[in-house]
Amino acid sequence: MPGFNYEEFEQRFLLFISDNALLSAGDKVLVSYSGGIDSAVLAVLLNRFCKILKIDLVLGYFNHGLRGKESLNEEKFTAEFADHHDLRIFIGSDDVDGHSRKKKISIQESARELRYGFLNRLDSEFNFDKIATGHHRDDQIETVFMRFLQGNDLAGLKGIPVKREKYIRPLLWAEKREIENYAGILKIDHFEDSSNRKTHYLRNRIRLEILPYLRKKLGTNIDQIISNQGEKFRNYNEVINDQTEKALNSLILKQEKDKIILDIKAFMDYFTLLQQNVLFECISRMNRSEKTITSVDTAKVISLINGTLKRKTLYIFNEILVYIDNSSLCICRVKESDFEAEIEIGKNYDFPEAGFSFESRLIENSEYLETAGSFNVDRQGYDELIDASTIRGILKLRFWQDGDSFMPLGMNNRKKLSDLFIDEKIKPEMKRNIPILTDDEKIVWVCGLRIDDRVKLREMTGSVIGLKYRLL
Repeated sequence: MPGFNYEEFEQRFLLFISDNALLSAGDKVLVSYSGGIDSAVLAVLLNRFCKILKIDLVLGYFNHGLRGKESLNEEKFTAEFADHHDLRIFIGSDDVDGHSRKKKISIQESARELRYGFLNRLDSEFNFDKIATGHHRDDQIETVFMRFLQGNDLAGLKGIPVKREKYIRPLLWAEKREIENYAGILKIDHFEDSSNRKTHYLRNRIRLEILPYLRKKLGTNIDQIISNQGEKFRNYNEVINDQTEKALNSLILKQEKDKIILDIKAFMDYFTLLQQNVLFECISRMNRSEKTITSVDTAKVISLINGTLKRKTLYIFNEILVYIDNSSLCICRVKESDFEAEIEIGKNYDFPEAGFSFESRLIENSEYLETAGSFNVDRQGYDELIDASTIRGILKLRFWQDGDSFMPLGMNNRKKLSDLFIDEKIKPEMKRNIPILTDDEKIVWVCGLRIDDRVKLREMTGSVIGLKYRLL
């Protein structure tokens, strides 16, 4: 701490905000607060100068629930911190481990997705002007180095942006030791996350092992070198971005909020670097997560166009769909839903959040024989009658998942639902909106399309279940 001037630190903080136009008078600001030292210092700084900056400030804390009692203690600490500084705080949590298994992603990716999802939901509800995160210069260095190791392209190597849409990083100029010094002088309480010391995470390994090793062995200021390289990449990117924008504007056939359609023939006339950057920009516009788009992602799309991928569609981050439609390349954001609902026979359901209604009825065989045709059967193919005795366990409704398959009516072999959707000429971006009725063992009905052959009516059928599905 010797030689550290906290007032100078504060002036640099305000100057950075001003130079980069991060905040405006009257802004409602949500601070992504973890309880750690970085976000604690950010919260204190913004709170100390909220009158000068003319902003309203609240905290948002997301409990990842991965550290047992420590996570509970951390949540308690964040509430006390907010109370001590007279700040409003929103606290959220979710099943990070379960989300990781369901989405087949790493724990870190799962935690990041759910954390940013929490912040974005708060923003949707309260309409914040800015969302501030505690990233600092050391995070920037680690990010550039990590993305280099991961094979990121030029756009990825520029590092963490100072601002992107509503997200701002007011501490991106500050070194970690400066933040620690400031917290020490002002006695800012913070909570130590024990997982930050675990080296099985790549970022932690870079911070705790690789960068210290390079500093010791190379005898150079490796931090400054990496930081300078990141700055060079940002400068190169500005030049390339101008060319990318011109190319993209000439390639776009149609653009909507969640969909971009490009001319493939014209796209192939550009050299590889511009192709990659055009795709990077299109995917970025569809990307609502904090996941980093890499050269691997753009290379897969180019392989899809060239026909070497041996697939007709491609998903990026499970939320961005890329497919070829005649001579056009379609890149769209698909609505991902965790929707799931148990169904009780005989009850009617409206699911406005999922966009459909569902009803069912148990019919005795004798009643069915007498009233066949009067059960309001929609001959358009939306309603079905199935054998009640074939149902195992609980009936549930959910949306399509990658890898789903069943045995369509009239077939003895299994078929992927993705192939069924192609046969039925369902647009790729629409297939995630089709409800799937399942029991404990199988898919029963692809709503509006086809039942499974194993649930069809037979001569020995005792009871019949009538099913109806309608879009709201």
